[in-house]
Amino acid sequence: MDGASPWHTFFSISLPLVAPILLLAVAFRLLDAVKLFDIIYIMTGGGPGTNTYTAAFYLYEKGFQEFHLSQATAGSWMFLILTIPVISVLVRRLLRPETA
Repeated sequence: MDGASPWHTFFSISLPLVAPILLLAVAFRLLDAVKLFDIIYIMTGGGPGTNTYTAAFYLYEKGFQEFHLSQATAGSWMFLILTIPVISVLVRRLLRPETA
């Protein structure tokens, strides 16, 4: 591409070639972040304060330490409903055949 700026070259050539790998990495990191519980539970216990809370740790505390099982169940269903569309969009995008 003679005369193209570095940004134009990046967005026209480099980014489309790397996009499937970037989407796969984002999907894996999102799933990893969603299930992050054990490290927080072992290392910090959610503290200091609530600085290391994640959704999974919050739902664990709500259900098993405060014994509000109905709130924890409702929260986990909401979490599942919010997570499914994001993951399905990423997977659908990854499984789409590439055009030549």
